[in-house]
Amino acid sequence: MSSKRWSCTGIGESCRSLSTHREDRRGFFDDNSPFENASYVAESFITAMSSTGIANARATIEAPSYRRLRLVVAGAAILLCLFGSFVSLRAILKILTQQQPSTGIDAFFDYPSWGVFHFLPGLLFMTLVPLQLWPAFRNRHRVFHRWSGRTLVATGVVLGVSGVTFPFLMPERPFSERVAMTTFFAFFLFFLLKAFAAARRRDFARHREWMIRWFAVGLAITTQRVLLPVFIVAVGVNDMRGFWEIFVTAAWLASVIQVLIAEWWVTTTRRAAGVKAA
Repeated sequence: MSSKRWSCTGIGESCRSLSTHREDRRGFFDDNSPFENASYVAESFITAMSSTGIANARATIEAPSYRRLRLVVAGAAILLCLFGSFVSLRAILKILTQQQPSTGIDAFFDYPSWGVFHFLPGLLFMTLVPLQLWPAFRNRHRVFHRWSGRTLVATGVVLGVSGVTFPFLMPERPFSERVAMTTFFAFFLFFLLKAFAAARRRDFARHREWMIRWFAVGLAITTQRVLLPVFIVAVGVNDMRGFWEIFVTAAWLASVIQVLIAEWWVTTTRRAAGVKAA
């Protein structure tokens, strides 16, 4: 439950002066008159506020505690990062070792040799961004934070550009996937550039918020990989058209989920930061 917290320095002295003030007012109204009581209460409140400086103070509203929920969200994000690291590493090894082409649906995910320039930055994204957003680690390793941040800007651009080319250069990719991936990576690069610009301005509060949004959008692809088999089992797939419908639906839903979580995290932690600063 929210509560208001006021700065009350000197309130005791003000209350003592109010008792003297009330003695001076006796005789104008009867002591039991409601006018006397109402007038006294109103004037007492104004006098107390003026003498203690509360009239010019700001009330700070304590945000509700989301600590447990944040721990759950952070744990889920770490699991998604571990899963994303595994997927990226497996794709890199498959490309470098030139394994036999896959069959069936998996054949659509036999990436070309230049795909390593997508999955290697993806691996760096999954391992470095959590360290960037971990406050204790960030404050303890400032130099690492700065250099890994610069590395992430460069690799993020490569990750976004290479990712958006997959549906256009790989065979038999539907138009719906091209639209979804183009929209996704446009937001991915936009959030990254906003975070970089805020850091250059030394506006670290905005930088942190844009980094959270960028991280969340990046996790949308990993979230899609989790949702896709669930949808396939739940709905069933009879042909490639049905597969791509489920694939694109999972991509959109994963993006929406991650963006909503990011905005919730930014909003609630911004309030908490405001209370602490006050």
